[in-house]
Amino acid sequence: MARELLKDLIYGEQLVSDGCKVEFAVGLTYSLNLEAMLTVPLAFGDLGELDSSVKQSPAFLLEGIRRCSDKIALFCNKGGIHVPNETRTIYSLLESSIFEVQNGNDIYSNFHPKIWLVKETDKEGEEWLKLAVMSRNLDFSTCLDICCSIRGHIGKSRSLRGIGKHKPLKEMLIWLSGYASKGKAEKVVWLAEQLDYVDCFKLDFPFQTEDVGREEDEGYDFFPFVYGKEEFSPYGAFLQKYLPGDRILVISPFIDITTLSWLTSRKKDYNYESRNSILITRKEYVTQEVYELFEQVWVPNDTMIDNTTANVDLHAKMYLTQRLTGDDLGYTLYIGSANATINAFNKNVEFLLRLHYKRTTNDRIKELLEEITSEHRFVVMDAPNPEASNTRPSNEKELTLKRAVGCLKKAVIKPSSKNGLYDIDVSVRGKYDGNIQIRPLQCKALWQSIDNQVIFNELSAHLLSEFYVIRIPCEDEKYMELVTKIKTIGMPANRDEAIYQSIVTKKEELLDYVAFMLSDRPSEFFYEQQMIKENNKHVQGTTAQTVTMPLYEQLLRTASNNPEQITEVQKFIKKMKQDIVPEELTKILQMFQKVSKQIAAL
Repeated sequence: MARELLKDLIYGEQLVSDGCKVEFAVGLTYSLNLEAMLTVPLAFGDLGELDSSVKQSPAFLLEGIRRCSDKIALFCNKGGIHVPNETRTIYSLLESSIFEVQNGNDIYSNFHPKIWLVKETDKEGEEWLKLAVMSRNLDFSTCLDICCSIRGHIGKSRSLRGIGKHKPLKEMLIWLSGYASKGKAEKVVWLAEQLDYVDCFKLDFPFQTEDVGREEDEGYDFFPFVYGKEEFSPYGAFLQKYLPGDRILVISPFIDITTLSWLTSRKKDYNYESRNSILITRKEYVTQEVYELFEQVWVPNDTMIDNTTANVDLHAKMYLTQRLTGDDLGYTLYIGSANATINAFNKNVEFLLRLHYKRTTNDRIKELLEEITSEHRFVVMDAPNPEASNTRPSNEKELTLKRAVGCLKKAVIKPSSKNGLYDIDVSVRGKYDGNIQIRPLQCKALWQSIDNQVIFNELSAHLLSEFYVIRIPCEDEKYMELVTKIKTIGMPANRDEAIYQSIVTKKEELLDYVAFMLSDRPSEFFYEQQMIKENNKHVQGTTAQTVTMPLYEQLLRTASNNPEQITEVQKFIKKMKQDIVPEELTKILQMFQKVSKQIAAL
């Protein structure tokens, strides 16, 4: 079981069930890598099996975003977007799907949950909700993380049990919808309401799965924490009482002694083969006080952390408790985003999934520990770390950037005095450090110091974005940087078209993309096109002439089987500069459109 939960995650593979199509999905993450975000529309876009070379194809990325941008709402911590290594205009097409969350009253609190709720339809037309709860952020981290996915069938009517059971997650999503744009907010609320139609999510062995009428404890519970808001306080109060166990295994990379003392407050010296209180954490936090609190402490193997290929450290959060007396008897597993810290359980937005084990005489703590440590990724500490600290030092530069992010109120875009170009006026309000600089995401050299008003002049439409990079100088002439999204007024209607035109610049690329849009097997088509191009390198005649006949055949099949897709192709063609659109393609599309109208009129 541990090998199924605790693993090196390939993010996109966790989101979509085999053979299912995604209708809408809401994701929550603390930090966000924009390149990693591109894997989400690829995963949701029904584009087939993809390798790394395919994922770098502009056609694949554009088509994934075109198909799925309306299907995704992703919420992340404000200021938690990483600065990409490479500037790509395609990142700006993700704006409508990304929404930042910030507690304006406390910059020390963070939006920290990591979950996805996905509405999907299988091949038989049955509708499902898939919930993925994880410790992994949407990035390319090589750390060891945890993920658990559960699915529930969407019924035809509301379920009284589902309404009560899923209320905490529903409330959290409705609260989050207030940070989204109007259109996406409505979809988030709609998805949250689908939870009422799920009687229960199904669990695999060794966890309980509820059947209708069963009287045993139900197999799972949802526990959201939201900045200490009153309406979510009952969930925190429940955990305060029931999360500590008579026996407990704590897995958390970041810890503090106050929280660990609370978690172990019920521990007793029971006669079990395995230890009664076990901690798996990072070595740098194992002080004398922490070491003495647990019977056994495990940390990642040094060879794993110092790996020259990719450092692999612990990032998973998991709490396995056993209660032998009182309420809530048996084994219970909590997984999700919450570290064993005061901030996690008292300040942040977090999410935990609570799973109940089937009743058994097995020692679940011993079993889980043996599975986790069997691959020699962890070692037992025989003494505390003399250099350890029980507190993580606050990074003043990071806090300064967080304050500055909150001061960036809005950006207004207006046409420049030069025809076809635009000026940006960024309004800044509040207290901020005068050393902070800002630039549009797509303009690496356009740094300006933050002031009450920051103006960027004469930008082309494809360089406009709601994303901005801010930075503050550090030691050794280096900078700390982050990306944030600023509320923008006046974004030109042709901005997205300009981005498409900056990516698809040649007739050959346009024809490839149209053929790609029409393909029933996009990934296979991509590989076939690569082979055709390789074979035609030494053949006289243009590539455009080579692909025109197969393209015509594809258009013919699509017009017959899926005429709506012809409309999508026409929408794409209208976004392109007309000098790269072959005249014969325009004529063919016009002919198909005319025939389709005639057929529809019959």
